Amino acid sequence: EKVTIVVLRNREYGQPNPGKISQDLAAILFGEKYEIPQAKVIAQVDPKIYDAYVGAYQLAPNFILTVTREGDRLMTQATGQGKIEIFPESETKFFPKVMEAKITFVKDESGKVTHLILQQNGEHKAMKIK
Repeated sequence: EKVTIVVLRNREYGQPNPGKISQDLAAILFGEKYEIPQAKVIAQVDPKIYDAYVGAYQLAPNFILTVTREGDRLMTQATGQGKIEIFPESETKFFPKVMEAKITFVKDESGKVTHLILQQNGEHKAMKIK
C-alpha cells in the first residue's frame, strides 16, 4: 500500500513546519510514535538579564549569530539573514515565533555566558566570541 500525505500552507517560513506535520500524520496513520506540539508560553523575566546574552556567537567559521537587545526585546541575527525576535521560555531558554527553534544560553560557574545551544534541525553549540 502506498500513502501520500500533502501538507499545504500559505506562508513560506515559520511554524508549523510542513515536513514535521507530514511525518507526524504518517506516524499516526501507521500507529507509530509522534509528538503533539505544545504551545510555547512566554515567561515573565526581567529584561535586564538580556544584557548578559548580548554578543556574537560562532556557529561555524563564517556563520555568526549576533544577539542584541532592543529595549525590552532580545533579537538574533544570523550571518546574511534578517533580525528575529526571541522570547523567553525561562531565564536561559528562548524561542522565536517565526520558526521551530530553541536557544539556550549557557553560563560558567561565575555566571558569565560562555556559549549558546541552538536546537534547530539538530543541536548546535556556538561559543560566545565577543
